[in-house]
Amino acid sequence: MERERPPLAPVVLVVDDDDAIRLSVGMLLEDEGYRVLLARDGIEALGAALARRIDMILLDLAMPRLTGEAFCRAYRERGGRRGWSS
Repeated sequence: MERERPPLAPVVLVVDDDDAIRLSVGMLLEDEGYRVLLARDGIEALGAALARRIDMILLDLAMPRLTGEAFCRAYRERGGRRGWSS
Protein backbone atom coordinates (compact mmCIF):
# COMPACT_ATOMS: atom_id res chain seq x y z
CA MET A 1 0.00 0.00 0.00
CA GLU A 2 1.50 3.30 -1.08
CA ARG A 3 1.46 6.16 1.39
CA GLU A 4 -0.20 9.39 0.47
CA ARG A 5 2.32 12.25 0.41
CA PRO A 6 1.44 15.48 2.17
CA PRO A 7 1.36 18.44 -0.25
CA LEU A 8 4.48 19.95 1.29
CA ALA A 9 6.49 16.75 1.65
CA PRO A 10 10.25 17.37 1.60
CA VAL A 11 11.95 17.11 -1.79
CA VAL A 12 15.00 14.84 -2.00
CA LEU A 13 17.38 14.86 -4.95
CA VAL A 14 19.08 11.46 -5.41
CA VAL A 15 22.23 11.64 -7.53
CA ASP A 16 24.03 8.48 -8.62
CA ASP A 17 25.38 7.20 -11.93
CA ASP A 18 24.39 3.63 -10.98
CA ASP A 19 20.82 3.15 -12.22
CA ALA A 20 19.99 0.40 -9.71
CA ILE A 21 21.16 2.43 -6.71
CA ARG A 22 19.50 5.66 -7.88
CA LEU A 23 16.16 3.99 -8.61
CA SER A 24 16.17 1.84 -5.44
CA VAL A 25 16.94 4.76 -3.15
CA GLY A 26 14.34 6.87 -4.95
CA MET A 27 11.64 4.22 -4.52
CA LEU A 28 12.46 3.75 -0.83
CA LEU A 29 12.21 7.49 -0.21
CA GLU A 30 8.93 7.75 -2.12
CA ASP A 31 7.54 4.88 -0.04
CA GLU A 32 8.38 6.94 3.05
CA GLY A 33 6.43 9.91 1.71
CA TYR A 34 9.18 12.09 0.21
CA ARG A 35 8.96 13.76 -3.18
CA VAL A 36 11.97 12.51 -5.13
CA LEU A 37 13.97 13.86 -8.04
CA LEU A 38 16.59 11.67 -9.71
CA ALA A 39 19.79 12.68 -11.51
CA ARG A 40 22.39 10.52 -13.28
CA ASP A 41 25.37 12.79 -12.71
CA GLY A 42 26.50 16.07 -11.22
CA ILE A 43 25.60 18.14 -14.28
CA GLU A 44 22.02 16.87 -14.33
CA ALA A 45 21.84 17.33 -10.55
CA LEU A 46 23.11 20.90 -10.72
CA GLY A 47 20.37 21.86 -13.15
CA ALA A 48 17.69 20.25 -10.98
CA ALA A 49 19.02 21.72 -7.73
CA LEU A 50 19.19 25.26 -9.08
CA ALA A 51 15.78 25.09 -10.77
CA ARG A 52 13.70 24.42 -7.65
CA ARG A 53 13.74 24.10 -3.90
CA ILE A 54 15.47 20.94 -2.74
CA ASP A 55 15.37 19.97 0.93
CA MET A 56 18.03 17.27 0.84
CA ILE A 57 20.56 15.95 -1.66
CA LEU A 58 21.88 12.38 -1.53
CA LEU A 59 25.00 12.51 -3.67
CA ASP A 60 27.42 9.91 -5.00
CA LEU A 61 30.94 11.33 -4.90
CA ALA A 62 32.46 9.23 -7.71
CA MET A 63 30.56 10.07 -10.90
CA PRO A 64 31.51 10.83 -14.49
CA ARG A 65 31.21 14.31 -16.04
CA LEU A 66 30.94 16.15 -12.69
CA THR A 67 31.97 14.45 -9.45
CA GLY A 68 30.04 14.89 -6.24
CA GLU A 69 32.75 17.16 -4.86
CA ALA A 70 32.75 19.31 -8.01
CA PHE A 71 28.94 19.46 -7.83
CA CYS A 72 29.14 20.83 -4.28
CA ARG A 73 31.58 23.56 -5.33
CA ALA A 74 29.51 24.52 -8.39
CA TYR A 75 26.28 24.50 -6.36
CA ARG A 76 27.73 26.88 -3.77
CA GLU A 77 29.26 29.15 -6.42
CA ARG A 78 25.88 29.50 -8.11
CA GLY A 79 24.11 30.45 -4.91
CA GLY A 80 22.88 27.06 -3.76
CA ARG A 81 21.56 26.74 -0.24
CA ARG A 82 23.97 27.11 2.61
CA GLY A 83 23.74 25.14 5.78
CA TRP A 84 24.06 21.65 4.34
CA SER A 85 26.64 19.16 5.50
CA SER A 86 28.41 16.22 3.97
